[in-house]
Amino acid sequence: MVKCKRLKTTKHLIAYMDILSGAKLISEDVLDENLNTVAQIYQLTKNIVNTAKSNLACSIDFKIFSDNILLTLIPEINDKQESDRSIYNFLYVIAFIQMKALERNILLRGGLTIGDIFINKTFSWGKCLLAAIDLEEKKAIVPRVIIDENAKLQIDKVAQRNPEKIINILQDFDGWLFIDYLSCWGNQHLEAIKKHMFFIENELQKENCNSQVMHKLLWHKNYCNGYLGANPVPLVLPTQGGINVQ
Repeated sequence: MVKCKRLKTTKHLIAYMDILSGAKLISEDVLDENLNTVAQIYQLTKNIVNTAKSNLACSIDFKIFSDNILLTLIPEINDKQESDRSIYNFLYVIAFIQMKALERNILLRGGLTIGDIFINKTFSWGKCLLAAIDLEEKKAIVPRVIIDENAKLQIDKVAQRNPEKIINILQDFDGWLFIDYLSCWGNQHLEAIKKHMFFIENELQKENCNSQVMHKLLWHKNYCNGYLGANPVPLVLPTQGGINVQ
């Protein structure tokens, strides 16, 4: 009989992100260009997570498998100030990954929740992992990382103690809160976003017969236009709102 240390799940913030049209990127890959583009995003993910780990009492754990990224963080430790800083940096890491993907014309969709999960170097396990996957697959729909009520309550605690320590959150047309990753950088990535918009316009022309893909692209165009100050498409206009939106 194999002897193994008994494992247990513990409370974590859990972010699960998926590369939209990942199967298409794989099937249409030419000379491994898409492979290497995605590999760059994954390497940048590793770099930012390792940087965060070196500066935080609460370290971020992560798993990458195929076209998915899983990030987890133990949100509560005895040092409240360090815990708040960890949660802020966790949100920043999510926003960073989204931005680096956008720079490479890759769109991410995901969900952020909180609950019990086990994660180590080999695998991850837990009911809350299923909840995070459900948020991504069935609730997020468009390229955004949405925040469920349980995660919102945890982030609200930080916002009440340190309102300047929370990344901006938007409330979307359907009521879901999502991480406003474009607002994290000021004008630092303005040219990259403008360049990305040409890619989106080209994709809209190619996908004009696919209503589901069109919906995702139009939402993303709308979000970017809001940041660039252009007129958004009325269909899916996000509305400004803080994390304490009821």
